[in-house]
Amino acid sequence: MPKTLLITKQLLKLDLSQNEISEVTSSSLQECSKLTYLDLSGNPLTTLPNIYITLTNLTYLNVSKCDKLQWLPINFGQLSSLKDLLLPLEGMISPPHEIVISGSSPTLEFVRGVWQGYLTGRIKIMRTCLRQIPDEIIYSTWATLPPHCFDSMFPTGVGLLSRLSALECSMNNVQAISYAICRLRFLTQLDLSGNIVCHIPTSLHMLTNLTLLDLSKNQLHELNEALFETTSLKVLYLQENQIKIIPDSLQKLVLLSRCSLAQNQLYELPQTITKLLNLTSFDVVRNVIDFLFSLTFHY
Repeated sequence: MPKTLLITKQLLKLDLSQNEISEVTSSSLQECSKLTYLDLSGNPLTTLPNIYITLTNLTYLNVSKCDKLQWLPINFGQLSSLKDLLLPLEGMISPPHEIVISGSSPTLEFVRGVWQGYLTGRIKIMRTCLRQIPDEIIYSTWATLPPHCFDSMFPTGVGLLSRLSALECSMNNVQAISYAICRLRFLTQLDLSGNIVCHIPTSLHMLTNLTLLDLSKNQLHELNEALFETTSLKVLYLQENQIKIIPDSLQKLVLLSRCSLAQNQLYELPQTITKLLNLTSFDVVRNVIDFLFSLTFHY
């Protein structure tokens, strides 16, 4: 493709599909600032240019059937006018496959959510279909890094978002939380509500700045010790799970001020709850509790 397309600056639609274009540079399109429609589908592209710099009016971008394309630059989240984004249905690493096949809207939601996370330290990606959090999200966040930056045992891209303070991925299809999440040392809020998580990772306690954890509306049956070792927690939402027992270890969460265990399967409460002197709100509505001891808090 030529360094700069010799075309009118008034061009609104450009179709370059089904050619042999292997590279598109930012300078190639620098004169096409009014472009709203760009079709690059069916080309052997391996990367995409930073078109966000010049193509601020772009509403349609088609790079489907570009089978060598695996990464979408994080900066694509800046294309605020973009309404239709068509990516290859196979081979994409970022955004992850399950996002891409769900269509343009979930893909744009994902891309913009990750971009905002890069800018603000807060990622919010809701109502998509992510199966793994945060591994696949983090690949896209730093897609410019070479593959050898990732650990051979598990994706460690999550650790590269060292500034991340809040991660919200509610109402997806998350089944497991990666061990790699322990690398988010500055994370203060983690919202994974409305997923299908059934186990809390043993690395959770390494999030020493975590103050809010929302795992409501998941499929938790038990609470492991890692949760109660996360002693920085102040707000804990576990409602609408399948929890039957609260371990005595609950008393370790000495900073806890708000806790919800509503709509579980609890039949008793641990007496150690009285040692939580900062607790101001405790919700256990709609359980099967048949005995209540004296709730005397010793300040």
